[in-house]
Amino acid sequence: MGMEGFSAIFSALKDPRTGNARRHDLGELLMIALGSCLCGGTTCTEMAEFAEDKEPFLREFLDLENGLPSHDTFSRLFRLLDPVAFGECFSQFMQEFSRQTSGLVAVDGKTLRRSFDAASGKSALHMVSAWSCEERLVLAQIATDEKSNEITAVPQLLRLLDLKGRTVSADAMSCQRDIAQQIVDEGGQYVLSLKGNQPTLFDDVARYLADPEARVLATLKPTVDADHGRIETRSAVVSTDVDWLQDIHHWPGLKAIGAVRRTREPKGERRPADDRDRLLSALRTHHARAAESKCPRPLGRRKPPPLGPRCRHERGPRPQPLRQRSPKPRHSQTPGPQRAQRRALQTPSAPQNEKGRPIRRFPPNPPRNLKCDCPEAA
Repeated sequence: MGMEGFSAIFSALKDPRTGNARRHDLGELLMIALGSCLCGGTTCTEMAEFAEDKEPFLREFLDLENGLPSHDTFSRLFRLLDPVAFGECFSQFMQEFSRQTSGLVAVDGKTLRRSFDAASGKSALHMVSAWSCEERLVLAQIATDEKSNEITAVPQLLRLLDLKGRTVSADAMSCQRDIAQQIVDEGGQYVLSLKGNQPTLFDDVARYLADPEARVLATLKPTVDADHGRIETRSAVVSTDVDWLQDIHHWPGLKAIGAVRRTREPKGERRPADDRDRLLSALRTHHARAAESKCPRPLGRRKPPPLGPRCRHERGPRPQPLRQRSPKPRHSQTPGPQRAQRRALQTPSAPQNEKGRPIRRFPPNPPRNLKCDCPEAA
């Protein structure tokens, strides 16, 4: 997408400025603001500084006929812009941008910290985001209604994305038939976490994967991660024998089921904690290829670290040797006047030399009985 496509998307946005304030083009201001935000800028002053630092780069695709905009220009523009109209244009821009991306899209909801207002009785703001794992970028974001949850917000979020050829992962709250059907209809694939909100399906999948005689297609290689003060080992099993499951539940686009077992060794605990997650997947080609290969692919993109000696914070508490009491600091060699007076009263006076220093008297050497071996002494 070039500058022409960017300007075409935001052409529907009405410019609220009037008179001399419209010297700078609206599309150029929004492009500079977007580049500043991608580089970590959060204020209008940082947007103006970004334009000054990147002026040679910006002039390659921007005209900037009236020079660089100031921070007052950005502040005036974003104070007057219609937030609803701007949000619609920006959502369309992210939808066009998502068509040029690929890979996994993780959908999850988070509550913004300290976003509640106790005085007006408003609850905290809950946002549902679509995160592109390959580009490490939020593709879309939508706020849930006060009297609803993520189940109603996820379908609206997915409509903003181009899911053709992409894989969508979500937690157990999004494990709904309508959401799975929407992903399949838009040409995508899904990996959904399965828990107790689907009781009959969860019970059938758990019993099948726990059966030692079940036909398991692939057993993926375990991965080991040492992070956040704990050691976590993950192992997974996947099966594509889901025809019997489809005859009972008729889940949209179901191709495989699986389970991930996590064994955690937290800091300070000797007994590891086991946990197991069940998954529903519409990915059949990936697991079949992993099963046919002699070297199964591990979960995740990180390589398992070597099993060497653990760090100190991962070994748990260990007895520390008792600290020895440090000797008290000695006083300075030059005593003060009061200390010198006390010493003079406590210690007997000693003879001193011309410089006022005590004369050291060494004891006389004891007499020695020397014998001479010469013949005259004999």
